[in-house]
Amino acid sequence: MLVGCAQRLPALQVADELCWSCLGVDAAQRQRFALPPSPDMIVDAAGRWPGCEEVDEARIGTWRPATCSASSGLARLQELVAGPERVLLVTGGPGPSCELDPQQEDGDPGASSGGEPATLPPLRLDGEHFASLTVLFCGVAVAAEAGSAVTVDRLRGSLRLLGLRTTARTATAVAARGEEVDGKAPVGELVVAAAMLRGLDASAVTAQGLSRLHLADSVITDVGDRRLQGPAVSGHRALDLVEVVDVEIERVRIERVSDEAIRLQRAGRFVLRDSTVRDASRYDLMHGMDGGEEGAVVMVDVDAVRIERSELVGGHRLLDVRHAETFVPGDHGVRLEVVDSGLADSWRVRGDGSVAGAHCLRWWSRAGGTASVELRGNRFRDCTIGSVLLASEGEASHVGAAIEDNEVVASHHQQQWGAGNEPQGGLALRQSGGGSELFAEVLGNRFVELGNADGAVANVALTIEAPAAGPPARADLRIERNRFERPVSVGYGVLAEGPVSAGIAARGNELVRGTVDFPPTGVFDVPGSPVRIRARSGASVVLRLGAEELARPSYEQEPSLVAELRQGATLCLDSEEVVYEADLRVAGDEGSLLELAAAGGSSAAGGIQEAWQARGNRGRLEVVGELATGRVERCTAPSAGDREGER
Repeated sequence: MLVGCAQRLPALQVADELCWSCLGVDAAQRQRFALPPSPDMIVDAAGRWPGCEEVDEARIGTWRPATCSASSGLARLQELVAGPERVLLVTGGPGPSCELDPQQEDGDPGASSGGEPATLPPLRLDGEHFASLTVLFCGVAVAAEAGSAVTVDRLRGSLRLLGLRTTARTATAVAARGEEVDGKAPVGELVVAAAMLRGLDASAVTAQGLSRLHLADSVITDVGDRRLQGPAVSGHRALDLVEVVDVEIERVRIERVSDEAIRLQRAGRFVLRDSTVRDASRYDLMHGMDGGEEGAVVMVDVDAVRIERSELVGGHRLLDVRHAETFVPGDHGVRLEVVDSGLADSWRVRGDGSVAGAHCLRWWSRAGGTASVELRGNRFRDCTIGSVLLASEGEASHVGAAIEDNEVVASHHQQQWGAGNEPQGGLALRQSGGGSELFAEVLGNRFVELGNADGAVANVALTIEAPAAGPPARADLRIERNRFERPVSVGYGVLAEGPVSAGIAARGNELVRGTVDFPPTGVFDVPGSPVRIRARSGASVVLRLGAEELARPSYEQEPSLVAELRQGATLCLDSEEVVYEADLRVAGDEGSLLELAAAGGSSAAGGIQEAWQARGNRGRLEVVGELATGRVERCTAPSAGDREGER
């Protein structure tokens, strides 16, 4: 029933203590959740509240009690919450039953220190009838085997759900839908805090057409029924959000989700802070047919994404950010920031027992415009086919990427997962849009026992391809102060194909030799060649090397730099007057060109071999094939070194 009184506590003299303390809500929690001195109404869900007496209205202040029978209490709820601002307390009775710190709970959904929770039927609200409503659930759990535990339609104002619990086998915990007002952008706001949502058959929270969603201090676990077979297993998500302008998630734990843990489509801003997402996209009962594009956190056509101080562990693809060709970014372009976070174990087990793996992080854009990516201070571990893939395919796009102070580790190597050795763990940069530019800085990172990067043969791989139409693309990579420890593949390299230009400026990178165990094959010395260049079909590549970049490989017969030029490609090598002991090998066909930047340029006496040896280099510069060679004063093709001062 709805009551306007509380259990008499003679020692308590102030209204806030009278209304909250006997429910286990202390002053810090009231301040944290911005609760008023007292609720506007109390719904006694179980009829357990003893000693009901009228309370002097002067002591209660703004509390305006209402009364009704237990059978009609929820039916009259919509009428009673009408007004500018209401706080509704839904309780199972007195006692310390408000559990507002679910991160500390470990037990059945809805359990609390106050004993077994009372069970409520589904709650349905019409947002047209209230401007601001806070519902605080104390010692109760909401059950809905079909539909949603809490449903709100036409949300125009603000709805806060605090302390929501669901019973096992509830279909969906919260379903919210907003609407445009006078043809303008959505204005509805939904806040879910201190929630414990477990054992859901469909999804935890679904929302569409809201201006803001804030999820905080909550736990969401066991989403999706693994007993389902066939295509029906798809579509189970912890958060399924469409056209929500601003999404902020903080201090939330999400675990064991059938499909995506978080999926957001067509939004302006997404923030994940101080949270954990673990074991998502886990049920693959169709032997690879269940959601091949599933991931733990999936962002589709979102302007700005920020992940900070969070952990994404276990899932087919841990963070997947995509922009379609039709996507039009906002005035400030698109932005991805991942800082001080951990991403690990990007794989899942299929129903047949085999393993499917993907990237820990994929940023894939087909849209034009300006984009920036910042990955700083993160930890990547055991990323199956690559730690990071940044792929830009949009025409006239301009992408800047800063990848700095990260640690990327492959902790083991095994061949039984499929072809080749996994996890690979490399970092891949791809550019192919007509008239597009990519400028990437890879600075101060630690790479440990990594293999290839999304199929490209290097720990750090830059791939640039000619677009199907439009002007050629350009990509520059500045790679400095990185430590490559026992690389299974090449340290870094570039693949350029078509009439494109690519530049690499490398300085101060450290290569650590050693051995790596490849069960069941055996133990091998690593690395091979630290640097590899492949250019074809008219591509132009500039490689600028700083001191000690070309350390000797573990295989004495292997050169430190291997380059392959085909079909009219050009490589210009500028070694900045440093001395190398290692060997270089450049192979090419007729029509391709190797240039060496040297004092005096083309007018100086002697050829490219003489220019290389004149610097005191003790290693060989081996030229193989029919490619032409020449000397230039300075490499003139665009390169990362030309733009170093722009950032």
